[in-house]
Amino acid sequence: MPEYFPRITVITPSLNQGQYIEETILSVTRQQYPDLEYLIFDGGSKDNTLTILQQYGGALTYWESTTDKGQSNAINKGLQQATGELVTWLNSDDFYEPDALHSVAKAYRQDGSCNSIIGRLSSFYPDGATRFADNPVYETGPKTAGYGALAQPAMFFSREAYQRIGLLNESLHYCMDLEWWLKYLLVYGVSQIQFTPELLVNFRHHSAAKTTSEEQKFAVERDSIYYSIATQAGMSKEADWIASRGHINAQYIFHLPVSWDQIKNEVQILIHYFIFSRGEEYYAQNERKKARICFKLVDPHKLLPADRKKRLNLIMRNTYMPLFLINLLRRL
Repeated sequence: MPEYFPRITVITPSLNQGQYIEETILSVTRQQYPDLEYLIFDGGSKDNTLTILQQYGGALTYWESTTDKGQSNAINKGLQQATGELVTWLNSDDFYEPDALHSVAKAYRQDGSCNSIIGRLSSFYPDGATRFADNPVYETGPKTAGYGALAQPAMFFSREAYQRIGLLNESLHYCMDLEWWLKYLLVYGVSQIQFTPELLVNFRHHSAAKTTSEEQKFAVERDSIYYSIATQAGMSKEADWIASRGHINAQYIFHLPVSWDQIKNEVQILIHYFIFSRGEEYYAQNERKKARICFKLVDPHKLLPADRKKRLNLIMRNTYMPLFLINLLRRL
């Protein structure tokens, strides 16, 4: 019986990335994957991108270069056109590892009930430093959503999941992938996610990248998402704390494809894990007062047993342990 290769759609949004897009294109087209659909949506670049797209146009399923409404709009064009069983997007300054798509297909074949595949991601920096991001999925969907970690370029979802969750929010320009991921987790949880240990993609940090140059704008959109969720769930104390961080757009509304009543408990857990994760972050940065406020606000009954214990340990360390000893323990 011949080996099954699900059709994979890769979407690349692009704008003025002529310095990097050739490497991105070649990393996809050289996969030698037997059922690949590769779509590129360029927003009317003014650099040499158009020349590169014309050069490699014959290896692409479809490409266009025309003014659009931003990255989310470009990706949505691809999602609406995609015919793949699995769909992802790869930004025009990132690139796949050899055999990445074969690794995704192998993981997909191992579990016919999954609707998403997640692999490992490498982040690399101009100074030569490299960091690896592993599985961003925790024990439950609400905990995973609360921590809000994602390695989007190494995440592949079924077309059916995109059809149920919907397109990206085009009013978001930095955290549209996070918003979609939270919706996915609240609808599906983590039971249909298959993880592959293979390194799939290389994520490039450079001075012109949004991730590097506009970090504050990411924070505004991220906190606005969690603020809207908390507000709609009637969690006024938690929403006020999120707003107190100074990073919200109160006009933003988080929309779900299911009734809030169906997932009330999951949403509460999500918000408490978001606050707990921020407390851990403050603790790691030695911002002890902010950490104390977070740990106090968290309802321990909304945490898993191991995390309740972790919270108590962090409270004890944060309250009673001298700073030099905390820093010493971190180095052990």
